[in-house]
Amino acid sequence: MCNSTINQFDDEIIAGTHRAWVEDVIEGTDGQIEVLPVDGIDENGRTYSILEQFEQYRKNKSYLQAKELLVPIRIGQWRKLLNEGTIRYNEQLREWCTTLIYSARKGLDLSQQIGNIL
Repeated sequence: MCNSTINQFDDEIIAGTHRAWVEDVIEGTDGQIEVLPVDGIDENGRTYSILEQFEQYRKNKSYLQAKELLVPIRIGQWRKLLNEGTIRYNEQLREWCTTLIYSARKGLDLSQQIGNIL
């Protein structure tokens, strides 16, 4: 075959966060990306670790439950969070993680963001 990407698949393919084409892939989505909140607040106002819950689900091969912990945000919000340092790519989990708090009642707390991002 003549395609070097296919011929050297193991050598050429690297997690998308370090490739220029990752933004093209993200922009080709429906305008959203899923992030994993590190911490959450339960119905009683207590903080708990969503990250630990996510890791436990994966360890138990409960992938659907793990996926349910991901929260969709708009690409514009993602970019702003990335610039603010409140979101980072976790290479071990292969997920975007955010330090913004999540609650079942209110969702992801984006109140720190100023302005409306389309």
